[in-house]
Amino acid sequence: MTRDQIRDLQLALIAQGYPLPRWGADGYLGDETRSALESWVEQHSVMVRDIDDLAPMVLAEQRPLVDLPRWVVDHRQDHAGRARRGRNPWSRIDTICLHQMACAGPGGWQRWRDLAIHYVILRDGTAAWLYDQDTLLWHGNSWNPRSVGLEIEGWYAGVEGDPETLWVPRGATGDRTRSQVLGENQADAAIQAINHAVAVVAAHGGRIRYVAAHRQSSSTRRSDPGSQIWKAVALPAMERHGLETAPTLSGGRPIPEAWDPTQVGVGY
Repeated sequence: MTRDQIRDLQLALIAQGYPLPRWGADGYLGDETRSALESWVEQHSVMVRDIDDLAPMVLAEQRPLVDLPRWVVDHRQDHAGRARRGRNPWSRIDTICLHQMACAGPGGWQRWRDLAIHYVILRDGTAAWLYDQDTLLWHGNSWNPRSVGLEIEGWYAGVEGDPETLWVPRGATGDRTRSQVLGENQADAAIQAINHAVAVVAAHGGRIRYVAAHRQSSSTRRSDPGSQIWKAVALPAMERHGLETAPTLSGGRPIPEAWDPTQVGVGY
């Protein structure tokens, strides 16, 4: 069996109540995984002992660790998956990193299926779940080894009401030169995706502690994700789950007062 196949088997065992407390779903066929399989065999009264034959039976009994919220759609199997860079230990994942896409377009999640991001939050108010939360993706600079990333479709000013803080592509005209409005349904879908990520990480023994902006790890991402997203998504999610604003990393910019009134005196 490949490491990914063993990991899928481990996740199925965990979901069915056979915990692997030391390493969790690490993709290695160690003593704890073998012991969990033995327990599964005994409880299901099957005669099969070969792991290659057992795996399909265990996977067939799999139930999700966490139920999907209403507006989060599982597109992991539909996703191309070319952006995967490995796996992060569940114990290291402590941050939700928010991005604005700075673009939008027709076609739903399929338009963004090659993005290196865990969730895409669409303008239609749905969230496409593209990668497992422990997948290492290059989406947020120094946040990559510790975060679950959300990419929110649309373009938004760094400070709403200040057109000088909107990133505009060279040669853009018309609507692309004006900040979009973050819809209530889209903001709600983003919060539901965060709820889902927090629950899944917790189910694997980890804990989300922070919400971060991409700007906090990159000086060139000053408007990412922007005041609208931070106020409508980050602040409510932090209040709901008892999370904190992430610490600003080397080379990044702190959360400004224009995004969060508690950041008194912090300029954009």
